[in-house]
Amino acid sequence: MKIDEILERAKSLRKTLHDNAEPSNKEFKTKQILMNFLRENTSVEIVDFERFFYAVHREEGATKTIAFRADMDAIVDGEGKAFHGCGHDGHSTILCSLALCIEKEQLGKNIIFLFQQGEENGTGAKDVMPHLKPLNIDYIFGLHNLPGIEKNRAVIKEGVFFCASKGVNIDFTGRQTHASTPELGVNPAYAISKIVEKIEDFSKFRGYGVQGEFSSMVLATVISTSVGAKGSYGVSPGQGNLQLTLRAARSEDLQKLEKIVIETVRKEAEAYDLDFEVSYNDEFPDTTNSADSAKFMEKLLSKRGFDYVKAEEPYRTSEDFGVYLKNLKGHFFGVGSGVEQPPLHDVNFEFPDDIVQRSVEIYRAIIEEI
Repeated sequence: MKIDEILERAKSLRKTLHDNAEPSNKEFKTKQILMNFLRENTSVEIVDFERFFYAVHREEGATKTIAFRADMDAIVDGEGKAFHGCGHDGHSTILCSLALCIEKEQLGKNIIFLFQQGEENGTGAKDVMPHLKPLNIDYIFGLHNLPGIEKNRAVIKEGVFFCASKGVNIDFTGRQTHASTPELGVNPAYAISKIVEKIEDFSKFRGYGVQGEFSSMVLATVISTSVGAKGSYGVSPGQGNLQLTLRAARSEDLQKLEKIVIETVRKEAEAYDLDFEVSYNDEFPDTTNSADSAKFMEKLLSKRGFDYVKAEEPYRTSEDFGVYLKNLKGHFFGVGSGVEQPPLHDVNFEFPDDIVQRSVEIYRAIIEEI
């Protein structure tokens, strides 16, 4: 199939995905659209799981197995509607286009096209990874479009590419009483305010150098606080909640930060005679590229004449591809989606179709050079 025809089909596919956006772990229609497209346009073997699937270009006598991963979930806007504000519709389209490009070719390698659910909340890669172990994958690769970078310019980096993070939910239980007798109750508001004040210093970005006991950047962001109910002027509440996102350039620093924050919570809860429970959401490891993989990518991009830049610092956002890189050899990189492109998760963001071809070309070069 000629590249122009592939790109036309890709454009149509991405629009279909865009119009049928689904949030994390509910990508059922999205998954079916992608599987149908591959069945109609390729001869790949499709292996279907409940939440995700992978397709295989299999060759007899293959010497290596290379995997490429695309995420397929959307995010939710302020009105609760799913939309592809991170470009996962484009990432999945790139992978389908790659499958069309290598259809019926003899590459000497098995190629796995992995379409993963639940990237946005950090659940997908953790669910998928156990199913990949029997496949004897030699290398796994992935990419993310990057607004603010010139279109089609690859972005590579040795070491941490995306940071580690986790959401922390803390529920406080005190004792409700009448608002006229607050001394008879235990109101969580004061402990929560003290905790927020004491961790405020961690909310300030100070670069990526060594920071005291931390080897690099750490951040604690207050996401929400709540105590009582609006309009209940006769009640001194006994329930409260604090939600934080903790972030670090390295997973080990994230663990240190979490320990400090939870100890602060414990001390203030004890001081105010509160019980508390901690739960976690949206947990991401750091996405870190090895020195060898970074050298391979730089050599490949230079040899093929692709425009690229080496990032000097990690991106502060998180990406669950880090789960794969902690279990398999591989590399994660970026492809610029435009200097004027709205930022990821902006309501005006839409994946630019004109970076599909270059992304496929880079993936194709990886297959040939690895």
